[in-house]
Amino acid sequence: MAKRVKKPVKKFVKYSESLVRSLEQSLQSAFRLPAYIGLSRGPGKPVPFFLVQFANAPATARLDGGAEQRVVEVITVDDGASTFYLGFEAVFNADAIVKYFLHSASISIFHNIVGDVMPLFRAEWHEDDASSATSNHAQPHWHFVQRPERIERVVRNAGPAVSGELPDFVPEHKSELFSRLADCSKFHFAMTTLWRDRSATHKVFEDNEFLEWFAGLTKYIAGQIQYVVDKMPAAGPSFTPQRDLRR
Repeated sequence: MAKRVKKPVKKFVKYSESLVRSLEQSLQSAFRLPAYIGLSRGPGKPVPFFLVQFANAPATARLDGGAEQRVVEVITVDDGASTFYLGFEAVFNADAIVKYFLHSASISIFHNIVGDVMPLFRAEWHEDDASSATSNHAQPHWHFVQRPERIERVVRNAGPAVSGELPDFVPEHKSELFSRLADCSKFHFAMTTLWRDRSATHKVFEDNEFLEWFAGLTKYIAGQIQYVVDKMPAAGPSFTPQRDLRR
């Protein structure tokens, strides 16, 4: 008689005020954010989905896909400017009885490069891929988003000595200078080294597990930013929120 195989129980991270408050506290603590910069909350009426993101953040910047996201500068341990900026987004989907569950969460890191606040990488997790037997994307993962087009944009904006020797630049056009570079923005780096079997690269979180992972993740990213800032030869140009970052 064939042995019956139990199907795994699908786990979900449920939306709640305490969940958002814990995410808020992790972000504020790790990145030394002022108390007034918190996270938005769920809607007052039933909707198919909603976003939790920074509220009262002083500026916006564009993600690699073109959408705008509210961002706030990461403050160094000596209360100085870091030239790195932080964005956060969590998507909650409704089920058939309008209870909300976490669909995805991401922390985006931007850097002020020659006056442009540009996305560098994301740390993210998607529930659909994590629970899928066919997905090839590790969950959670690091996703580096610098494309050849953006590298060219940095070079062309570096100064008159450089830009004067180059033809007019059309924002986000297909790169000419770096047309032979691989687009590493497609690369997803797993956040695990347990390679014994494929399932080790996919983590389906429960509520407490997700919060523990998120708290550790924020502290780690903040620490790495501080390490990079400490090694920088000089501070970059300051970021003015009023400047149009959509060029």
